[in-house]
Amino acid sequence: MSRVIARGKRIELPPELIRGLVEDIGAELERYLDERLKPIISEIEYLKKRVDDLSKFSIDTITASITSVVSAMTMKRESELKETIKVDEFLKAIDKLTEQFGDLIRRFSRIEASLSTLKIDTSPIDTSLSEVKSKSDRIEKSMVEMNERLKGLDEKISSLIDILTKLISTVERTQSSESALRDALRSMSREL
Repeated sequence: MSRVIARGKRIELPPELIRGLVEDIGAELERYLDERLKPIISEIEYLKKRVDDLSKFSIDTITASITSVVSAMTMKRESELKETIKVDEFLKAIDKLTEQFGDLIRRFSRIEASLSTLKIDTSPIDTSLSEVKSKSDRIEKSMVEMNERLKGLDEKISSLIDILTKLISTVERTQSSESALRDALRSMSREL
């Protein structure tokens, strides 16, 4: 059972209900994002098509105009030059392109604004990660302190082992001396 605190009271909730709530929230979030993203994706597809169309139009128009001017200048026919340049039409085409590109920029700005509203607040996750890191740092510090204490204990144990070794050696020597003393006493008693 999972515990939830509501208005100061602790309520026991079954795991099935918790899972159902999580699934419902996930489905609702997916539906919300789908509704918000669909028009944006459609708008982006439209803009991509318009950019392609405008790119083709601008290149074709400018190329045709420049080709006509160069051709007329090469032939050096004034009447043909005046007829082929068509400055007014060229300027109108440039104005139309400028207006359409301006509209595209405005549309992109609106899309950026829409996307910015979809950003998820990650501050709770960041806070949790900071807490986890803080706990991890404290555990690591405790481990370092424990290792230092173990090193000190190891030194004390080594020192104690040395003392016991010396004590055993002293006892062995004492036992050997006592044995030699007994042998000497037995020998003296036999001689007497």
